[in-house]
Amino acid sequence: FGRRYAVKDVDLDWSPGTITAVIGPNGAGKSTILGLVAGRIASSQGTVGYGDASNNTVPRKNIGYLSHASFLYRALTCRENIQLAADLHGMNDPSRVDEVLGRVGLAEHGNRFVSELSRGMVQRLAIGRVLLSSPGILLLDEPTTGLDEAGRAWLTDTLKDLAQRGCTVVVVSHQRGFLQGLATHALVLRRGRPQFSGEVTEAGGWDGLFQEYFGS
Repeated sequence: FGRRYAVKDVDLDWSPGTITAVIGPNGAGKSTILGLVAGRIASSQGTVGYGDASNNTVPRKNIGYLSHASFLYRALTCRENIQLAADLHGMNDPSRVDEVLGRVGLAEHGNRFVSELSRGMVQRLAIGRVLLSSPGILLLDEPTTGLDEAGRAWLTDTLKDLAQRGCTVVVVSHQRGFLQGLATHALVLRRGRPQFSGEVTEAGGWDGLFQEYFGS
């Protein structure tokens, strides 16, 4: 961005069936990494390969991306928001909308406007929009925002289930406890450069990783 590199010298591999935590201080480049992989940001150098290493075309239909913004329409109901996303994905099965609402715990709130929802309910609906197309690559930027303890436990179980089904899950979060119970892999960033990338066990577990790279 201008003369400043938000991300530089990153070389990594995220495999199907894994859950990777992207961690680092504010401004480390975490959200930029997700934006690059999601195809929302164009890289000034380097490439991102999907599946076959020679395939650099962003498979947008196979990527679920949750950013800081919910991308929900406040003047529409929960059901209308999910139905709109289904229409945009060319999904014609109306039962899928109800299935998603049930999966995120909003089955009884389908006819409520987004403007009427609590912050946690909005987050659940935003996650539902991302899960709608059953993406093979799931990129989540601070997904626990607004979620209570029960919501975080639900999200943990949901993401673990998706990984077991072969989904590639990547999570940016500052919630250490949430990540410890979820991710088996980590990417540690500082000033846009990777400090560690691999299985958490290689760094001596979560405690060893945080002690080594964050001093706590």
